[in-house]
Amino acid sequence: MEIKSMVEEVLNDDPIKDIVNKKETRLNVISDDQDINTDYTYARENYYNLMEKGHEALDELLEIAKSTEHARHFEVASQLIKNLGDTNEKLMNLQKTKKEVLRDKNAQGPTSVNNNLYVGSTADLLKMLKNKENGNE
Repeated sequence: MEIKSMVEEVLNDDPIKDIVNKKETRLNVISDDQDINTDYTYARENYYNLMEKGHEALDELLEIAKSTEHARHFEVASQLIKNLGDTNEKLMNLQKTKKEVLRDKNAQGPTSVNNNLYVGSTADLLKMLKNKENGNE
């Protein structure tokens, strides 16, 4: 007897179905300034929603902790406070990251470079400067 049929018999359930591996497909994502702003706005809204729900949960959790005076409830409340602080920090890092990404995209080298090089002796340079001051070029 086959193992598969023995398992089916023991479990007395629907026949075991073969697992079919799905072919994984990935999307090619092309990023531009519009996507950066959209992603930033979406992430920012998520952080705000997380913080709002966290504050609501913290209020209720503190009420429960006060009424039961159970140490575990206070421990969970302190962990939630820490998580809310971390979320605030992540929100600030999101601002910093967006500024860095936009700065990197807009970064350009200097538009004009003024490198003057004089080849000659200092005496020749002084003569040239004195002639220029006197109006004789």
